[in-house]
Amino acid sequence: MIERILKECARGGVDIGAYVPPSSTAVQMGSRREGRAVWALFASRQVTPALVIKVDNSARYRRRLVAEHEALTALERREDLAGTVPRPVGLVRSKRRVIVVQTGLSGRPLNVVLRQRVRPSARSSARDHELLFDWLFRLQNRPPANFVTIEPDTVVTRVTTALGEPCDRQRAFLEHVQRRGMAIGPLALPLLPGHGDLGTTNCLLDQTTLRVVDWEGGAQSRTPIVDMVLLLNHYARALPVAHGPPNRLDAFHRAFLKGDWLGELTARSFRRHLRRLGLASSVAGYLLVAMLADLATGHAQTAHGDATVAYWSLLLRSYANRFSESVFAE
Repeated sequence: MIERILKECARGGVDIGAYVPPSSTAVQMGSRREGRAVWALFASRQVTPALVIKVDNSARYRRRLVAEHEALTALERREDLAGTVPRPVGLVRSKRRVIVVQTGLSGRPLNVVLRQRVRPSARSSARDHELLFDWLFRLQNRPPANFVTIEPDTVVTRVTTALGEPCDRQRAFLEHVQRRGMAIGPLALPLLPGHGDLGTTNCLLDQTTLRVVDWEGGAQSRTPIVDMVLLLNHYARALPVAHGPPNRLDAFHRAFLKGDWLGELTARSFRRHLRRLGLASSVAGYLLVAMLADLATGHAQTAHGDATVAYWSLLLRSYANRFSESVFAE
């Protein structure tokens, strides 16, 4: 298969030989069931792939691969991100498939690093958060493309839709959201460059350098809250507990409810990032709810879109049941 892909790259004008010799080793990564196949090409005796090649397995995935190539092409002009994102090498379109070729990056996925630590601690996670949010601020530290207004009525409508038929505790939560929305009023958020799938599997850690891969969600402007919530939630899911990886609901509770040092760190990182973006940290809890509602109703700009609506609906309902324990509780 990879031989045919390399021949198609050559016919499409992509010079693979400029990056790896003919004797290079190709290793298939990930699962073809995800909608695309991924190969890493290694030069002799190198542990970092020289190239990463992605090929769609279905027509519906072609749009995502094109979006990734366009994102990397745009980010290549950002000198402040040099070395932290892959460089685009080529995009090949044929009747059968789309092929995206990009440079490889060194580092280990952060979720692997976390699970290999003997004893996760508040101190080591604080260093992780600082590294992650420093990189995110570097990505987002641009003049806003525009602004979007978070309307209180819209937040309530989307929360209501995600909750379905609310129980008593969820009705109390809904009333709380309504009161906070009335107190805050319409809230303008800047639209800034984003990733759309900023999880620990896409963050490569190389000593103290962070690199970010898998830009299939594009790098278009979005509210900065999207990547913040994705990152904090995925970090909690990757952080092991005594009996192994936590389940997704326990991880979410640990990150966003009181009772654990991770919750305190989550709130501190969230508020600090808002302040760095020039936003009021006092609205952190309200913005979290607004983003959970967007994710649960398919309105958030993420790489996976509607595919994760049920997952985020589950998390929002759980948060509504225990909102008095929130790390952002006033």
